[in-house]
Amino acid sequence: MKLDIEKLRVVAQVGRVGSMTAAARSLHLTPSAVSQTVQRVESVIGLPLFERRPHGMALTDAGERVMRRVNLIEAQMAQLETELRSVAEGRAGHLSLGVFPTLGSSLLPRIVMQFRARHPTITLDVRSTRLVALRQLIGSGELDLAITWTYPWLNEPGSTLQLRTDPTVVLLPAGHAMAQEAGPLNLAQLAKEAWVCRSDGHEITELLHRTAAQCKFTPRIALLANDYQETQAMVAAGLGVALAPKLSTTTCRADIVVRDLDDSVASRQLHLVQAPNRSSPAVEPMIELLRTLLSE
Repeated sequence: MKLDIEKLRVVAQVGRVGSMTAAARSLHLTPSAVSQTVQRVESVIGLPLFERRPHGMALTDAGERVMRRVNLIEAQMAQLETELRSVAEGRAGHLSLGVFPTLGSSLLPRIVMQFRARHPTITLDVRSTRLVALRQLIGSGELDLAITWTYPWLNEPGSTLQLRTDPTVVLLPAGHAMAQEAGPLNLAQLAKEAWVCRSDGHEITELLHRTAAQCKFTPRIALLANDYQETQAMVAAGLGVALAPKLSTTTCRADIVVRDLDDSVASRQLHLVQAPNRSSPAVEPMIELLRTLLSE
């Protein structure tokens, strides 16, 4: 048995209005076309759909079942149309966003809260991971968007939108002689310090070496830390001073001091990268929000 939904809709309309003539008028068909359609459906299912009565057509048990099912299908189709319209207009759908850890621990809660408040019908998935993995995920299409960062000697592959500058600061122990000095520091003022650096060839360590070379000194590396929280702990213990992006100091220990640096020390740039070959209307609302929040 192969049923045709359009023919079933004709049957349902006859059941709703009670006559083939009225159904034909509402469907912009001829009465004979409606009658033939009803007969074809009855032939396919092998059951009568209507009983002829003095005041019109009455549905049989089979006809009642057809009309109930058609009503359900039409309601579901209308709901699907509404949902698809919402997706197309960026008011619904799914969005996956990747971020790096220091943004995850600083600005991400605000981003997520505001996005969900503005777009409650869009499902937002967030992935926080290191930069190398983040680029792999966006390149493979597992993410719609990723917020990444670069320094001046690095290029961000793919199509990007620059979001903001994240200045470099220096972390000092609370009792350090330069902790209370006014104005930004020059790295040359810290030439004799021991340094706490990031491990695994992190770019903040490369930045230290590049800037120190411009200031004509070789930094003395005392310790290597795995992340910026560990870096803060080592600085607080008096084991050295450290460079860090300002975003990483959003959550900062009370026993260290964060000092600005002058323009001789490069800042990192935050970028928004969109996955190639992926198109989600929900991307545009997130881009709009990130432009607003990360430009503040």
